[in-house]
Order: sequence, then C-alpha cells, then structure tokens
Amino acid sequence: MPEKKVVLCVDDEKSGLTIRRMMFESLGYQVLTALDGPEGIELLAANPVDAVVLDFSMPGMKGDVVARRMRQVKPRVPIVLLTAYMSLPEDVTKLVDAFVTKGQPTTVLLEQVASVVLTSHRHPEWEGDYVAFANADRQYVEVTDGFCELVGYTRQELQKMRIDDVSAQEDVSQDWQQFVKNGFLEGTYALRHRSGDIVPVRYKAKVFPDGCMVSRMEPLAAVEQPATAIAS
Repeated sequence: MPEKKVVLCVDDEKSGLTIRRMMFESLGYQVLTALDGPEGIELLAANPVDAVVLDFSMPGMKGDVVARRMRQVKPRVPIVLLTAYMSLPEDVTKLVDAFVTKGQPTTVLLEQVASVVLTSHRHPEWEGDYVAFANADRQYVEVTDGFCELVGYTRQELQKMRIDDVSAQEDVSQDWQQFVKNGFLEGTYALRHRSGDIVPVRYKAKVFPDGCMVSRMEPLAAVEQPATAIAS
C-alpha cells in the first residue's frame, strides 16, 4: 500500500482547520494542523510534508511571511495559499505554488493540492533551472522560475496552459503519444516565447513510475533543427 501523502494546514480559525482535516482525510491524506504561522513552520521542519495549505490573513504572522519562512526551511515543499481576496500582489504569489480564493468551490482547493502533491516529490537528478512538469493532458502542473523566464509567462499563467500553447510546433499530439509510450525522449525542440520569438532548447523528458512527466531543458545559443519530440 502506498504511503499516505501528508498535507499541513495552517489557519487561525479552528473551524476551518477541522473542516479541511475531515475533507483531506476522507480522500486518504494524512493531515497536520497548526493555528498560527510559527507552529506551522515548526511542524514543517519536524515532519515529512508533501504540501502546505496556508491561510493568508492571520494575526501576528501573515501568510506571505509564513510562506517566505517555509521556503527557507523546505524550499521544495509546495504551498497553496488560501485568501479571501480575488487577487494578490505579485510579490506574494511568487512565494507560493498556487492560491485559491475562499469563495471558490471546495473542489478547486482539492484539485490544486492534488496537482502540487504530484510534483512535491522531486527527482534530484532532474533538478535544474529550466524544468517543467506536465500531466497526462499536457497541462503544466509545475515549472521553475527559469522556465517561466524562458517562455515569458508567470507560473500562475503556465499552470493554466498546455504544452501546445508554448510549442512552436503546430500539432504535438502525435509526438506526445510517442513520449508517453516510450517513457523517455531527448533531443532539441523549439518553444515559442510570449513575444512570438522562437526559443530553441536541448532537453531530456521522462515519465516516472510515480506518474510525474518532467522535462529538463537548456536553451541553445543558436537555432537548431528541432527533433520530433515533446518539451514537457
């Protein structure tokens, strides 16, 4: 039986924590709870955690401050920020992997946590400046800051986009099927920057047994003929 994924929920409202604990436990997660930022940081440091659900508006230490401290403790653990605001400043959203407004359906939070948990277990040999994770629908679920800069989109924008949206190749479906079937591809590929410019990269892409689909890329100084393969 696979190990339960651990979700740490941090919120100053007990009722909110109780509901989230019941909700995540009913889906098979192990849940840790904290009533304030300092307690949440201590729990993160002392326990294996796959994802954090963090309230933004808390007395004493607000969510953005807590997120910044958590990044210092365990920078690879994904954080989903809960907020009553419809939008947040960019310097706040850059600290987290996703944010969900409290007025959205519960399913939105569940889907975001499931998405970030998929990529919370990093594969060290695949770490780098230009790395992207995708799901079976070719939708980005996690990207590095370097990849964001490479294609000219923010992380939040890319997590709503598919590989097709940043590919210079018109139809990627056939090559994607080959990638999934083979489990591994490498070569050169052409991405399309937000500006419309072509960005040639050399890449290695792999489907891991745990379901992760990941690609590590390096930009090329000069345009090369792209191989028929997928940058995932």
